[in-house]
Amino acid sequence: MARKRTRNLMSNEGDRYWRLGRFDRLTKAQLRPHLQAAGYPLKSNTDKPTMLHYGERIERNLLCYYPRTDAELRTFARDRRLSIDGGRGAYRKRAMVEGLMAADDEQRFRRFLDLPPELRNEVYRWHMAAFPDGLLTPAQPPLTGTSRLVRRESLPLFHEDCRFDVRAAYFSGMESDDEAEPISKSHGFVEALTKREDARIGKLRFSLKEAWDRAYNCSVEVTLRKADAATRSVSLG
Repeated sequence: MARKRTRNLMSNEGDRYWRLGRFDRLTKAQLRPHLQAAGYPLKSNTDKPTMLHYGERIERNLLCYYPRTDAELRTFARDRRLSIDGGRGAYRKRAMVEGLMAADDEQRFRRFLDLPPELRNEVYRWHMAAFPDGLLTPAQPPLTGTSRLVRRESLPLFHEDCRFDVRAAYFSGMESDDEAEPISKSHGFVEALTKREDARIGKLRFSLKEAWDRAYNCSVEVTLRKADAATRSVSLG
């Protein structure tokens, strides 16, 4: 059941904010400075799949092991109970780096629900802190579809901590000049939240423009106190 719900969440066109891949459209020349700044060594013949793998590690906030000393790498491997034997010198360091990177891709934490609720909330907040500042009609993050308990804990934090964009347009020179006509997607997003008792928005950015103008010429940001943040009190027109 949870798997089906997750697929539905992912089908929404507003689901791209949580996805990895911000480096995917860059050329090798554009990727190079980002990777070198993070400490990844690049040769002239480094292929793009390798560069994109490094870029994904940057997005996942994973440690770059290449600048670390042999002693640091041995400590990392010992603490993670990894047995890495790659010979001596540069070959051994390369083996340790590759072994640690492979372990990063395989890491699992199967006792998350054994943590105290307060600590789980901190993990949710850390995860959502990487979302863009200003979400326009977003789908719920896949995290909320993993289990009923995780959904009950994480969805209110998603609504409280993230900033949501609401956009509207008014028609100049018409009878409805003094009334804002919400853009359909923003209106639908907020209207859906008004039907949920557990959806309490914490931060809104309201943008207004003339109907035929491409640019939004008025923007107001509002931070709501938790006690006043019930979305059912928000009216767009």
